[in-house]
Amino acid sequence: MGKALGPALLAIGTGLILFVAYVAYCEYSAARGIALSGNLQSSLTQMLSLFSVVAVKAIFLAFIVWGGGMLLSNGVKLLREEGKEAKEGEKK
Repeated sequence: MGKALGPALLAIGTGLILFVAYVAYCEYSAARGIALSGNLQSSLTQMLSLFSVVAVKAIFLAFIVWGGGMLLSNGVKLLREEGKEAKEGEKK
């Protein structure tokens, strides 16, 4: 179990980061433009409403990337420790 944990964390962390990249790209490609009208107040309201939605989505995606980075980091750390243990076992 211990030997499979490093690669599993590495795969899950990478998967989460790739998932966020895919979701962000889909949101970018589906973005709609804001038609600026003669009325400044309605245009400003549209921009603020769009910004609030984008900000909330970006915060959630940032938390997912943070978690994926932590998993990725721990997976690499476990793989390095396994490599050190294997080298020490060969020396003896």
